[in-house]
Amino acid sequence: MTELYNLVNSIADNKLLVFITSTLLGFLLNYLLSLAGFVWLKTFNQKMIYIIFPPAMTVISWTISGNLGLSLGMIGALSIVRFRTPVKSPIELIFYFVLIVIGISITVAPIYTLLIFLLTSFTPFVFKYFYKLEYGSYDFTENEDKLSQISVANYVVNSNQNDLVNKIKEINIKLLDFKEDGNNNFNISIEIESLQKYNEIKNQLAECGKILKSEFIS
Repeated sequence: MTELYNLVNSIADNKLLVFITSTLLGFLLNYLLSLAGFVWLKTFNQKMIYIIFPPAMTVISWTISGNLGLSLGMIGALSIVRFRTPVKSPIELIFYFVLIVIGISITVAPIYTLLIFLLTSFTPFVFKYFYKLEYGSYDFTENEDKLSQISVANYVVNSNQNDLVNKIKEINIKLLDFKEDGNNNFNISIEIESLQKYNEIKNQLAECGKILKSEFIS
């Protein structure tokens, strides 16, 4: 075990390998999370973020290491950076934080980088498995080509989770995504046949909670 630990950490001595590994981990994280059901990660913008963010943080870590003055200057410079697009949910913020951790920690302790990568990548699959056991067989992953061809309805519903899941099972809709944003607010994306059906489902979902937002994408 010690030999494996030392072998993985020895990667930190080769800067080119660290840079490539950081980029590869970002790409794999995006792919695995998309596979787990986070369909919004399949967009071009999200893929670019996951590929560029970790190696960018790696370069920053190298740049400021061992130089206190440069470190303070970099902190001041980075403090002016803001997300211009609102973060969709707390889980998205966590994923961005993981990208930062990967980019920085890989320069000093690749073994810890590997551990946080594995934890973040496979935890959704574990919860998805138990979610199916408890609430039924919902598969929130969709073929990317299919997503571009169908009509989609998005709802944000404030409701008790059990009541909402039971209502979804009752009206038998085709789920594309289902996630909680916190405070019992749930984002629901479904495949829809028509605008009339969109309004019908909106009324049915309103029976078990408050509709905070809804949109029909044809």
